[in-house]
Amino acid sequence: MSFIHLRVHSAYSLAQGALKIEQILGFCQKENMPAIAITDNDNCFAMREFSLAAQSKGIQPLIGAALTVGFYKPDEMSIQKNKLLSPMVVLVQNEQGWLSLCHLLKIAYMDTSNDEQPHISID
Repeated sequence: MSFIHLRVHSAYSLAQGALKIEQILGFCQKENMPAIAITDNDNCFAMREFSLAAQSKGIQPLIGAALTVGFYKPDEMSIQKNKLLSPMVVLVQNEQGWLSLCHLLKIAYMDTSNDEQPHISID
């Protein structure tokens, strides 16, 4: 039975990951992993490089991202709400999923004020 890692951050996960795509795929080959998902934080910068390199090595590339999701939690001491940010890993299943992920990333960067971390609403 093969293990498939679904939450790997590459060097494109700014300040979070250090491994280059070739290093990740080299590990997959060494460990006989048939597939791997790159889920960088709030971006898909590595996807083209990752997809082409993985396919050339016979490894199934799984596309996704760790999206930062914002939701509100009522403050128990007052009626004020506090925004909490939490990562949520999403994986792409098909072309529509890819388009949806791109749309969510656009919202995260275009619809978030400059003083906040890019994120999407749980809504």
